[in-house]
Amino acid sequence: MKLFNIVFGLTGILLLALTGWLFMDTSQFIDNAGTASGRVTDLLARRSDSGSSPTYAPEVAFSVDGQSYRFVSSSSSNPPAYDLGEQVEVIYDPQSPGSDARINGFMSLWLGPLIAGLMGLVFTTIALVLTLIRIRRQRMQERLMQQGQPVLATITGVTLDHSFSVNNKNPFVIKAQWQDPETGKTHIFTSDHIWFDPQPYLPDEEVSVLVDPADPEKYYMDLYFLPEKG
Repeated sequence: MKLFNIVFGLTGILLLALTGWLFMDTSQFIDNAGTASGRVTDLLARRSDSGSSPTYAPEVAFSVDGQSYRFVSSSSSNPPAYDLGEQVEVIYDPQSPGSDARINGFMSLWLGPLIAGLMGLVFTTIALVLTLIRIRRQRMQERLMQQGQPVLATITGVTLDHSFSVNNKNPFVIKAQWQDPETGKTHIFTSDHIWFDPQPYLPDEEVSVLVDPADPEKYYMDLYFLPEKG
């Protein structure tokens, strides 16, 4: 899980940094841009893959000092955000109108920073949540190693955890059970995720589990017998 924290955290930081750069770049472009009246001359279909529905990007024609220019908007949508022949305001680089011009609209100007910012927040939030979960689990394990009641649980099997996957790979978990001699209740224990098959390294029948005497649902299965790999 620590590797996932690092990957998600770095991805989130990079996306937020990209958001800041895009925001500054767009703001600077707007401050220095010239304006002109443009007209939508075509709607160009775009597909992300062969099976997806197309989105439509407007092609816009405009003139500066008697010179005509055309550009295709970097943003597209379905249904189209503009109609053929629709008049739009164009902002352009005064030094090079033909190489950098955009429709003066929210989608055309701010869609890129918005998407990058939202993705950056999602990745950063996931990294933060995973980090908090890992810290909480580590603290519980440390407390159980100091104060937990050691019990020997009978190994009942090794399974794949299909509720969790990385690159379409599911981790292994060891299942074990223990009957509390005082209450007669049977408790089922599940190990932490193991990214290789642990069966060749299992003890014959039992595994040590540290249990919270006040709450047996809080436990830590000791996997000391496994090699450091995976």
